[in-house]
Amino acid sequence: KHLIDHPLVITYYSVNSSTTFDDTIREPDLFASTLRLWEDERKGLFSTSSIDVIGFMRIPQGEGANDPSSGPRSAHIELLFTNGFAALGDTKQPAEGNFLTVIAAVVSPKSGGYLLCTLEDRICLLICMV
Repeated sequence: KHLIDHPLVITYYSVNSSTTFDDTIREPDLFASTLRLWEDERKGLFSTSSIDVIGFMRIPQGEGANDPSSGPRSAHIELLFTNGFAALGDTKQPAEGNFLTVIAAVVSPKSGGYLLCTLEDRICLLICMV
């Protein structure tokens, strides 16, 4: 009961900047020296989060159906900004370039449902066990 998905969309932007973490991910020697700096002095790129900015927003009242969130101060949408190419899932890191990744997620979805598994439905039963 009460099965709710948390959909998100990932958008990549090419940027004219050399301060992203893209080269660190692509170049093993740079990655090793950056890791060494963090291990020795707890400084550098690995001492911070890869997500630079997080924003939580609400859809204005009157712009849709009843409010699905837990209250009037709870967000409907979350935006996460990452200073580089966040290769999520099967997406591969590009061989060159610098990027900004923006992740938009619905945190208070309106739709929901249920999944009913029976002992006779073996595939559904296997999915429920995972």
